[in-house]
Amino acid sequence: MKKLITRSLEKKHSVLALDFPYLSQESEPSAQLMDEVRALKMVITTANTIGYSKIHFVAKSLGAVVASKFLNEVEDQHRYSITVFGYAMPYIHFDNFTG
Repeated sequence: MKKLITRSLEKKHSVLALDFPYLSQESEPSAQLMDEVRALKMVITTANTIGYSKIHFVAKSLGAVVASKFLNEVEDQHRYSITVFGYAMPYIHFDNFTG
């Protein structure tokens, strides 16, 4: 992920990195990941407020699960796209996402 972020910055893309570091903090995600999705919604609301019109998620592991939950619920799906990297594939669902 670090190389991807570095390369994006070199290309003058804006980068926002969210980390859900449960294993390193020896804690557990919230029930149904509601707190994590709520945090992502707050970040996206801020990005929309400052003028971002398209957002591409690059997500791995728990971040991909959280992003998929967000994307399945968001109304203006045409504004979003996602690339998913490994680990949590059985838990990632894009049943309602058409972006």
